[in-house]
Amino acid sequence: MRKDGTLESWDEKKIFEYINEPGPKGTMYETSKQKRIASADIDVAVGYIDECLQDNQGWHRQDIVDPYKVTFPYATKLYKGQEIDCLDTKAVFTVLWVEEKVKRDNTKYKTGTVRLSGPHEPYEYVRLRMRAEDRLVFRKAFPKTMSPAYEFNEDSQLVKNPRSWTDTITYLVSRRMPGSQSGTPFGNKKEIKARYREEIEQAEDKTRYMTIEGQWFDNIVTFEVWSETNNRADALLHYFEDFMDRYTWVFKWNGVQEILYWQRNEDGLTTRWRNDIVHRSVEYFFRSEKIRLHEVRRLVHAALTVDVASRGEVANDLITQVIDPGLWPIPSGVIRVEVVDNTGELIIQY
Repeated sequence: MRKDGTLESWDEKKIFEYINEPGPKGTMYETSKQKRIASADIDVAVGYIDECLQDNQGWHRQDIVDPYKVTFPYATKLYKGQEIDCLDTKAVFTVLWVEEKVKRDNTKYKTGTVRLSGPHEPYEYVRLRMRAEDRLVFRKAFPKTMSPAYEFNEDSQLVKNPRSWTDTITYLVSRRMPGSQSGTPFGNKKEIKARYREEIEQAEDKTRYMTIEGQWFDNIVTFEVWSETNNRADALLHYFEDFMDRYTWVFKWNGVQEILYWQRNEDGLTTRWRNDIVHRSVEYFFRSEKIRLHEVRRLVHAALTVDVASRGEVANDLITQVIDPGLWPIPSGVIRVEVVDNTGELIIQY
């Protein structure tokens, strides 16, 4: 993850593959490729997918001769007059024209190459973002029993399917179990509860520290692609599978332990939203980790009570029992006993 909190792009693997850390004697060395900078549960992982889909659609190549001519190979929507935002400089670019070519059957198709106008060149190292209305919709799936879309118009009349369709990808966690410890997804030996991972000292408060517990989970996430035609649905499904291949290293670098292609489900026509929408479905396996933090208080002081036998008291009369006052981080249940021996000296026992 970058310093500004955003994720890396798919083509920056060699830049972010290693992190320099202080060596044992102050020298610098590179971390292992497998080392991750965080831990991510499944909800965080699908959030990564949403952000990376935006990055993927805005990824571009700059023309060597004409610096304002760029190609968006993974953009799903390009048109004249379209406005594109720059995430780094906050500049706004406008599409002046979109290149089209003709196939052998005389049908036109867009190549992804456009000419932009803006306050500066659309350099390859800046990050461009399509606006919400110009990119794929990615959201959590609605319940399977959901009715078709309805909306009230300006006259408060109920209107069915009031808007044109926008290509959409939805996700749903269809299976989630404690993580397998055998190395096989959903294996027999599972981590059925959170276990201790490490401790973190708190520099500002030496009387407390944090313990970290973690638990692995095996998840199946179902992704469904929705479009109006079979050809478009097939193309979007291949687009999403290619996207997952390119960005898998980004997800794993940022805390997802493993991602595997699981299976493609049966194609079909759906009436969940509208009766003219075609969908394709694919499933991926995610191995994620859920982290729990606990603040623990250290023992900071102890109280000692002393009584002296000075008036001929019997030893049994000086025996007292005091329950642990709870000054320990976790009550121990130890009973403190104070007695006087034959020499008249006080003995404190635990």
